[in-house]
Order: sequence, then structure tokens, then C-alpha cells
Amino acid sequence: MRPISCLTLLLAALLATPLAVQADLYRWVDENGRVHYGDRPPIDQTKEDTKVLNKKGAVVRTIERPKTREEIERERAEREAREQQAAAARETAQQQAEKARHDQVLLRSYGNVREIEITRDDRLNTVDSLLRLLEEKQENLHLKLAELEDLKMRQERGEVSAREGIDKEIEALRQQLDNNAKAMDQRRRERQDIVDKFEIDITRFRQLKGQ
Repeated sequence: MRPISCLTLLLAALLATPLAVQADLYRWVDENGRVHYGDRPPIDQTKEDTKVLNKKGAVVRTIERPKTREEIERERAEREAREQQAAAARETAQQQAEKARHDQVLLRSYGNVREIEITRDDRLNTVDSLLRLLEEKQENLHLKLAELEDLKMRQERGEVSAREGIDKEIEALRQQLDNNAKAMDQRRRERQDIVDKFEIDITRFRQLKGQ
């Protein structure tokens, strides 16, 4: 006669109760590796997932065990790594698409390198004209400021009559000089950007044309 297993005895006991038809049987392994059976799921931490058995002892569903803090942190780190990789892949794809569009525009816009150079020189001439105007304005402002500062010194020595508001005029001129100097710097940066951009375009155009 074969020995009767613990599972068989437990199933028989459950079937003997009035509610056994509707009751679930749970099987789990504790932290020490021991197997347990019961009519209620375990409350404390288990080593493995809890198996839900029917009255015949077959597994009908599985209840996942609670994750440890280390597992949660590891999953979070892995998820963030995947998101970063996906973001990097999207950025790379976007850069490649933009480069392809730029290449198409470059080939449609110019027939040879000389045409690119002409366009570059036209833009540089425009910026240079604006820069010359700003430089002339800067010189005039410096002259006016020197005149006012000289006038103020003469007033202080009593050589000429006092001029009301001369300090405010001097301060206003200094502010204009500062603003104009910033505008000049901006134009110079704009000029260098044009030079750099067209140098890249010319190099890329030659690559596309196989020159």
C-alpha cells in the first residue's frame, strides 16, 4: 500500500468541510525552503511564488511573491537604463534624419562649390556693412563722450559756466557705448558663424559630389 502524501491528506480534509467546494488551496515555500499548504495565502515573506491549487491538486493560478528592496531597485535601474538607451537611439535617429534633410537641401540649392561661396560672401557683406555702421557710431560716441568729459573738467576749473545735467549726459553716453559694443560683438559672432557654417557646407557638398 502506497503512503498517503501530505497534499492528499490536506485535500481530503478540505473536501470534508462544507465550504471545501469553493475554498482555494495554497502552496508556498518559506524563506527556509520548507513547503507549506493552507487554505489561506501566506502573509509573511515567501521564498517563491504561491501556487493556487484546485481540489484535484492542479495549479490554477500563481500569486507572485513580494519583491525585495534590492529587486525593486535593480528593476528601477534597469528600467531607467532602457529609457536612456531608447532616448539616445531616438536622438541619434533624429540627428541622422536632420543630416539627410540638410544634404538634400544642399544638393538642390547649389550646383557647384562656387555658388556656395557666392552665397556666403553675400551674407558676409551684409554683416560687414552693419558692423561698419556700428564701428562708426562707436567712434562718434567716443568723440562726444570725450567732449563732455573735457567740458566737465573745464567747468570744475571754472573756465566755463556750469552746464546743468552734464553728469547724466555723460552716463547716458557711456551706456550707449556699452550697448553698441555688445551689438558689435554680436555681429562679429554672427560673421564667424557664417564662415564656420559655410565651411562645413562646402566640405559636405564635396563629399556628396565625390570631389
